[in-house]
Amino acid sequence: MIEVEVKVKVADLGATLGRLSKLREVGRYEEEDIYWDDALGTLRKRGVVLKLRRRDGTCSLIFKGRRLKCDCKAREEVEVRVDDAKGMEKILSEIGFKPSFKVFKVRREYVSPHGRVFLDEVRGAGSFMELEAVGRELSEARVRLRRLMEEVGVREEDVITKAYPEILEKH
Repeated sequence: MIEVEVKVKVADLGATLGRLSKLREVGRYEEEDIYWDDALGTLRKRGVVLKLRRRDGTCSLIFKGRRLKCDCKAREEVEVRVDDAKGMEKILSEIGFKPSFKVFKVRREYVSPHGRVFLDEVRGAGSFMELEAVGRELSEARVRLRRLMEEVGVREEDVITKAYPEILEKH
């Protein structure tokens, strides 16, 4: 599947919560993403991401492919559940990877027929709203994302396409 996403810096939390009230909230949780790479930064140089995500006692390994040409952040994503986080960390270390970046966030998740919206409080960076849509093809995912943006009142000029590590590096 192709995932497309955009972020928006949240300036007014109350107004943002008001816009999200028409969606169905499906969860609130803490999430830690540990990004992995080798000592040379090979994955980052290739434009791909490998991260281990911990959320409320669960864990998954996520691979994100290179960004596709798009006016939003778009890439193929593969996510697999991991039953043993410490064991997966050991495997990643043994094959030459090391933690390269950590992102901790408190997240609220909302769903819409068009996709998902996350309201994130990111440690060290502040509050953001992240909108995600998926499709079999990029064009399908982009249409869903545009509809989701309209639904929650996100303007094109407010969109951020950087990932949280890029945002945190600037802080």
